[in-house]
Amino acid sequence: MDKKLIVEGSSPGHFFRALWRRFGIENMPPATIEEQANAMIDCAKAGAAAVHTHINSPTKDSCENGPYHALDADLEGDVFDKVFEEVDVLTLNHGWEVIKTASGERKADYVTYHKELIERGNGPKYIQGSVIMTWNKRGGPHSVDAITAGVKYMESHDIKPIWNLHIDHLMWVKRNFLDKGLCSEPYIIQLQMGKHGDERYFCDPWSHLGVIYEMNLVKEALKGSEYTLGIHPEGRNWLPITVMGILLGCDQVRVGIEDIFYLYPHKDEIAKNPAQVVTKVVAIAKELGRDIATPKEARQILDIKYRP
Repeated sequence: MDKKLIVEGSSPGHFFRALWRRFGIENMPPATIEEQANAMIDCAKAGAAAVHTHINSPTKDSCENGPYHALDADLEGDVFDKVFEEVDVLTLNHGWEVIKTASGERKADYVTYHKELIERGNGPKYIQGSVIMTWNKRGGPHSVDAITAGVKYMESHDIKPIWNLHIDHLMWVKRNFLDKGLCSEPYIIQLQMGKHGDERYFCDPWSHLGVIYEMNLVKEALKGSEYTLGIHPEGRNWLPITVMGILLGCDQVRVGIEDIFYLYPHKDEIAKNPAQVVTKVVAIAKELGRDIATPKEARQILDIKYRP
Protein backbone atom coordinates (compact mmCIF):
# COMPACT_ATOMS: atom_id res chain seq x y z
CA MET A 1 0.00 0.00 0.00
CA ASP A 2 3.02 2.32 -0.04
CA LYS A 3 2.61 2.81 -3.82
CA LYS A 4 0.96 5.89 -5.28
CA LEU A 5 -2.55 5.13 -6.53
CA ILE A 6 -3.57 6.26 -10.03
CA VAL A 7 -7.24 7.26 -10.15
CA GLU A 8 -8.86 7.27 -13.57
CA GLY A 9 -12.16 9.10 -14.09
CA SER A 10 -14.65 7.73 -16.63
CA SER A 11 -17.25 9.83 -18.45
CA PRO A 12 -19.78 10.06 -20.12
CA GLY A 13 -20.56 6.35 -19.90
CA HIS A 14 -23.29 4.25 -21.45
CA PHE A 15 -26.43 4.89 -19.37
CA PHE A 16 -29.09 6.83 -21.29
CA ARG A 17 -30.49 10.13 -20.08
CA ALA A 18 -33.91 8.58 -19.58
CA LEU A 19 -32.46 6.39 -16.83
CA TRP A 20 -30.97 9.34 -14.96
CA ARG A 21 -34.24 11.29 -15.34
CA ARG A 22 -36.11 8.41 -13.73
CA PHE A 23 -34.17 9.26 -10.57
CA GLY A 24 -34.63 13.03 -10.92
CA ILE A 25 -31.15 13.79 -12.28
CA GLU A 26 -30.98 16.10 -15.32
CA ASN A 27 -28.20 16.76 -17.86
CA MET A 28 -26.58 13.39 -17.28
CA PRO A 29 -24.60 11.91 -18.84
CA PRO A 30 -22.59 14.84 -20.26
CA ALA A 31 -23.55 15.41 -23.90
CA THR A 32 -22.36 18.77 -25.24
CA ILE A 33 -18.70 19.50 -25.87
CA GLU A 34 -18.65 21.82 -22.85
CA GLU A 35 -20.42 19.32 -20.56
CA GLN A 36 -18.03 16.53 -21.53
CA ALA A 37 -14.95 18.69 -21.08
CA ASN A 38 -16.16 20.09 -17.74
CA ALA A 39 -16.93 16.58 -16.43
CA MET A 40 -13.35 15.49 -17.09
CA ILE A 41 -11.91 18.74 -15.72
CA ASP A 42 -13.89 18.19 -12.52
CA CYS A 43 -12.58 14.62 -12.29
CA ALA A 44 -9.01 15.88 -12.63
CA LYS A 45 -9.54 18.55 -9.98
CA ALA A 46 -11.02 15.87 -7.69
CA GLY A 47 -7.82 13.83 -7.95
CA ALA A 48 -7.99 11.81 -11.19
CA ALA A 49 -4.63 11.68 -12.94
CA ALA A 50 -6.22 10.03 -15.98
CA VAL A 51 -9.54 9.97 -17.81
CA HIS A 52 -11.31 7.41 -19.95
CA THR A 53 -14.02 8.53 -22.33
CA HIS A 54 -16.13 7.55 -25.31
CA ILE A 55 -16.73 10.96 -26.86
CA ASN A 56 -20.43 11.76 -27.14
CA SER A 57 -21.78 13.15 -30.40
CA PRO A 58 -23.43 16.44 -29.31
CA THR A 59 -26.51 16.20 -31.53
CA LYS A 60 -29.92 17.34 -30.33
CA ASP A 61 -31.07 13.74 -29.98
CA SER A 62 -27.94 12.81 -28.07
CA CYS A 63 -28.35 15.79 -25.73
CA GLU A 64 -31.97 14.85 -25.07
CA ASN A 65 -31.74 11.06 -25.05
CA GLY A 66 -28.09 9.95 -25.51
CA PRO A 67 -25.33 9.18 -25.12
CA TYR A 68 -24.54 8.36 -28.74
CA HIS A 69 -20.81 7.88 -29.07
CA ALA A 70 -18.79 8.98 -32.09
CA LEU A 71 -15.37 8.00 -33.42
CA ASP A 72 -14.57 11.50 -34.61
CA ALA A 73 -10.98 12.68 -34.14
CA ASP A 74 -11.84 16.36 -34.62
CA LEU A 75 -14.68 16.16 -32.08
CA GLU A 76 -12.47 14.31 -29.60
CA GLY A 77 -9.77 16.90 -30.13
CA ASP A 78 -12.23 19.75 -29.54
CA VAL A 79 -13.33 18.22 -26.23
CA PHE A 80 -9.82 17.51 -24.97
CA ASP A 81 -8.48 20.89 -26.08
CA LYS A 82 -10.95 22.45 -23.64
CA VAL A 83 -9.82 20.01 -20.96
CA PHE A 84 -6.13 20.78 -21.50
CA GLU A 85 -6.77 24.51 -21.23
CA GLU A 86 -7.37 23.94 -17.50
CA VAL A 87 -5.76 20.67 -16.39
CA ASP A 88 -3.13 18.11 -17.31
CA VAL A 89 -4.52 14.60 -17.49
CA LEU A 90 -3.63 11.27 -19.10
CA THR A 91 -5.97 10.21 -21.92
CA LEU A 92 -6.54 6.45 -21.68
CA ASN A 93 -9.23 5.81 -24.26
CA HIS A 94 -10.40 3.56 -27.07
CA GLY A 95 -8.74 3.76 -30.47
CA TRP A 96 -10.39 0.82 -32.22
CA GLU A 97 -13.52 0.29 -34.27
CA VAL A 98 -15.18 -2.80 -35.74
CA ILE A 99 -15.29 -2.77 -39.53
CA LYS A 100 -16.65 -5.14 -42.17
CA THR A 101 -14.19 -6.64 -44.63
CA ALA A 102 -15.00 -7.23 -48.31
CA SER A 103 -15.98 -10.79 -47.42
CA GLY A 104 -18.45 -9.54 -44.79
CA GLU A 105 -16.26 -10.53 -41.84
CA ARG A 106 -16.31 -8.27 -38.76
CA LYS A 107 -12.82 -7.20 -37.77
CA ALA A 108 -11.45 -4.88 -35.11
CA ASP A 109 -9.33 -2.11 -36.62
CA TYR A 110 -6.80 -0.90 -34.06
CA VAL A 111 -4.87 1.36 -36.44
CA THR A 112 -7.05 3.77 -38.46
CA TYR A 113 -8.56 5.83 -35.64
CA HIS A 114 -5.22 6.01 -33.85
CA LYS A 115 -3.77 7.55 -37.01
CA GLU A 116 -6.55 10.13 -37.14
CA LEU A 117 -6.06 11.09 -33.49
CA ILE A 118 -2.28 11.33 -33.88
CA GLU A 119 -2.69 13.57 -36.94
CA ARG A 120 -5.23 15.77 -35.11
CA GLY A 121 -3.01 16.07 -32.04
CA ASN A 122 0.39 16.11 -33.78
CA GLY A 123 1.26 13.06 -31.68
CA PRO A 124 -0.56 10.90 -29.10
CA LYS A 125 -1.97 13.87 -27.18
CA TYR A 126 -5.56 12.62 -27.27
CA ILE A 127 -4.79 8.92 -26.75
CA GLN A 128 -1.71 8.45 -24.58
CA GLY A 129 -2.82 4.92 -23.66
CA SER A 130 -5.19 2.75 -25.68
CA VAL A 131 -7.56 0.03 -24.50
CA ILE A 132 -7.26 -3.46 -26.01
CA MET A 133 -10.30 -5.71 -25.69
CA THR A 134 -9.42 -9.34 -24.93
CA TRP A 135 -12.70 -11.17 -24.33
CA ASN A 136 -12.98 -12.55 -27.89
CA LYS A 137 -10.31 -15.19 -27.46
CA ARG A 138 -12.53 -17.88 -29.02
CA GLY A 139 -13.52 -15.83 -32.04
CA GLY A 140 -15.03 -12.46 -32.91
CA PRO A 141 -13.57 -9.24 -34.27
CA HIS A 142 -10.82 -8.82 -31.65
CA SER A 143 -8.61 -11.52 -33.13
CA VAL A 144 -4.93 -12.23 -32.50
CA ASP A 145 -4.07 -10.72 -35.89
CA ALA A 146 -6.12 -7.55 -35.27
CA ILE A 147 -4.67 -6.99 -31.81
CA THR A 148 -1.13 -7.76 -32.97
CA ALA A 149 -1.34 -5.16 -35.74
CA GLY A 150 -2.74 -2.64 -33.26
CA VAL A 151 -0.10 -3.23 -30.60
CA LYS A 152 2.72 -2.90 -33.15
CA TYR A 153 1.28 0.42 -34.29
CA MET A 154 0.81 1.69 -30.72
CA GLU A 155 4.33 0.73 -29.69
CA SER A 156 5.82 2.51 -32.70
CA HIS A 157 3.85 5.70 -31.99
CA ASP A 158 4.36 6.05 -28.21
CA ILE A 159 0.84 4.91 -27.32
CA LYS A 160 0.84 2.57 -24.35
CA PRO A 161 -1.31 -0.57 -24.84
CA ILE A 162 -3.79 -1.16 -22.00
CA TRP A 163 -4.87 -4.78 -21.58
CA ASN A 164 -8.55 -4.80 -20.60
CA LEU A 165 -8.54 -8.27 -19.11
CA HIS A 166 -11.12 -10.74 -17.91
CA ILE A 167 -9.19 -13.19 -15.77
CA ASP A 168 -10.09 -16.26 -17.85
CA HIS A 169 -8.27 -14.61 -20.79
CA LEU A 170 -5.05 -14.00 -18.86
CA MET A 171 -3.03 -16.88 -20.28
CA TRP A 172 -4.36 -16.26 -23.81
CA VAL A 173 -3.02 -12.70 -23.63
CA LYS A 174 0.26 -13.85 -22.10
CA ARG A 175 0.91 -16.54 -24.74
CA ASN A 176 -0.18 -14.57 -27.81
CA PHE A 177 1.16 -11.10 -27.04
CA LEU A 178 3.27 -10.63 -23.92
CA ASP A 179 5.50 -13.71 -24.31
CA LYS A 180 6.12 -12.77 -27.95
CA GLY A 181 7.60 -9.42 -26.98
CA LEU A 182 5.01 -7.36 -28.86
CA CYS A 183 4.41 -5.11 -25.87
CA SER A 184 7.08 -3.30 -23.90
CA GLU A 185 7.29 -3.48 -20.13
CA PRO A 186 5.84 -2.35 -17.85
CA TYR A 187 2.61 -3.89 -19.12
CA ILE A 188 -0.61 -2.14 -18.12
CA ILE A 189 -3.00 -4.86 -16.92
CA GLN A 190 -6.55 -3.78 -16.05
CA LEU A 191 -8.87 -6.39 -14.57
CA GLN A 192 -12.53 -6.12 -15.61
CA MET A 193 -14.58 -6.97 -12.51
CA GLY A 194 -18.30 -7.14 -13.18
CA LYS A 195 -18.00 -5.83 -16.76
CA HIS A 196 -18.85 -7.07 -20.25
CA GLY A 197 -21.23 -9.81 -19.18
CA ASP A 198 -19.13 -10.89 -16.19
CA GLU A 199 -21.75 -11.70 -13.55
CA ARG A 200 -19.43 -12.88 -10.78
CA TYR A 201 -19.25 -9.65 -8.80
CA PHE A 202 -22.66 -9.13 -7.25
CA CYS A 203 -22.51 -10.34 -3.64
CA ASP A 204 -20.38 -10.49 -0.50
CA PRO A 205 -18.01 -12.04 0.41
CA TRP A 206 -17.44 -13.57 -3.02
CA SER A 207 -16.70 -10.20 -4.62
CA HIS A 208 -13.93 -9.61 -2.08
CA LEU A 209 -12.51 -13.09 -2.58
CA GLY A 210 -12.70 -12.61 -6.35
CA VAL A 211 -10.47 -9.52 -6.16
CA ILE A 212 -7.95 -11.42 -4.02
CA TYR A 213 -7.98 -14.37 -6.43
CA GLU A 214 -7.70 -12.39 -9.66
CA MET A 215 -4.97 -10.00 -8.51
CA ASN A 216 -2.84 -12.84 -7.17
CA LEU A 217 -3.37 -14.94 -10.29
CA VAL A 218 -1.92 -12.10 -12.39
CA LYS A 219 1.01 -11.82 -9.99
CA GLU A 220 1.70 -15.54 -10.32
CA ALA A 221 1.34 -15.62 -14.12
CA LEU A 222 3.49 -12.54 -14.74
CA LYS A 223 6.14 -13.28 -12.15
CA GLY A 224 9.43 -11.82 -13.32
CA SER A 225 7.78 -9.23 -15.56
CA GLU A 226 7.30 -5.53 -14.91
CA TYR A 227 3.66 -4.44 -14.99
CA THR A 228 1.04 -2.31 -13.31
CA LEU A 229 -2.20 -3.86 -12.12
CA GLY A 230 -5.49 -1.97 -12.05
CA ILE A 231 -9.17 -2.75 -11.67
CA HIS A 232 -12.25 -1.56 -13.53
CA PRO A 233 -15.24 -2.28 -11.25
CA GLU A 234 -18.88 -2.23 -12.34
CA GLY A 235 -22.33 -2.71 -10.87
CA ARG A 236 -23.80 -2.53 -7.39
CA ASN A 237 -20.71 -3.96 -5.73
CA TRP A 238 -18.23 -1.60 -7.36
CA LEU A 239 -17.33 0.16 -4.08
CA PRO A 240 -16.23 -2.88 -2.02
CA ILE A 241 -14.41 -4.22 -5.10
CA THR A 242 -12.53 -0.93 -5.42
CA VAL A 243 -11.69 -0.73 -1.72
CA MET A 244 -10.42 -4.32 -1.70
CA GLY A 245 -8.19 -3.53 -4.70
CA ILE A 246 -6.80 -0.44 -2.96
CA LEU A 247 -6.08 -2.48 0.18
CA LEU A 248 -4.30 -5.13 -1.86
CA GLY A 249 -2.06 -2.52 -3.48
CA CYS A 250 -3.49 -2.20 -6.98
CA ASP A 251 -1.77 0.52 -8.98
CA GLN A 252 -4.84 2.01 -10.64
CA VAL A 253 -8.63 2.18 -10.34
CA ARG A 254 -11.09 3.40 -12.96
CA VAL A 255 -14.23 4.94 -11.48
CA GLY A 256 -16.80 7.47 -12.65
CA ILE A 257 -20.04 6.93 -14.54
CA GLU A 258 -19.17 4.61 -17.41
CA ASP A 259 -20.10 1.53 -15.41
CA ILE A 260 -21.25 2.95 -12.07
CA PHE A 261 -24.77 4.17 -11.34
CA TYR A 262 -25.51 3.46 -7.67
CA LEU A 263 -23.06 4.88 -5.15
CA TYR A 264 -23.43 2.04 -2.66
CA PRO A 265 -24.28 -1.67 -2.82
CA HIS A 266 -26.93 -1.36 -0.10
CA LYS A 267 -28.49 2.05 -0.85
CA ASP A 268 -30.35 3.54 -3.80
CA GLU A 269 -28.35 6.78 -3.89
CA ILE A 270 -27.36 7.67 -7.46
CA ALA A 271 -24.10 9.21 -8.65
CA LYS A 272 -24.91 12.73 -9.82
CA ASN A 273 -21.70 13.19 -11.84
CA PRO A 274 -18.37 11.38 -12.38
CA ALA A 275 -16.36 13.71 -10.15
CA GLN A 276 -18.55 12.72 -7.19
CA VAL A 277 -17.40 9.12 -7.59
CA VAL A 278 -13.75 10.15 -8.04
CA THR A 279 -13.94 12.34 -4.92
CA LYS A 280 -15.30 9.44 -2.87
CA VAL A 281 -12.58 7.02 -3.97
CA VAL A 282 -9.79 9.56 -3.47
CA ALA A 283 -11.05 10.24 0.09
CA ILE A 284 -11.25 6.52 0.91
CA ALA A 285 -7.79 5.84 -0.51
CA LYS A 286 -6.27 8.66 1.52
CA GLU A 287 -7.97 7.43 4.69
CA LEU A 288 -6.42 4.02 4.00
CA GLY A 289 -3.01 5.65 3.69
CA ARG A 290 -2.65 5.51 -0.10
CA ASP A 291 -1.19 8.63 -1.67
CA ILE A 292 -2.76 9.76 -4.96
CA ALA A 293 -0.56 10.00 -8.05
CA THR A 294 -0.36 13.25 -9.99
CA PRO A 295 -0.50 13.13 -13.81
CA LYS A 296 3.29 13.50 -13.94
CA GLU A 297 3.75 10.64 -11.50
CA ALA A 298 1.15 8.51 -13.31
CA ARG A 299 3.04 8.89 -16.61
CA GLN A 300 6.22 7.73 -14.92
CA ILE A 301 4.48 4.74 -13.29
CA LEU A 302 2.75 3.65 -16.51
CA ASP A 303 5.68 4.57 -18.78
CA ILE A 304 3.53 6.94 -20.85
CA LYS A 305 5.89 8.73 -23.24
CA TYR A 306 3.70 11.76 -24.05
CA ARG A 307 4.58 14.95 -22.18
CA PRO A 308 2.31 18.00 -22.32
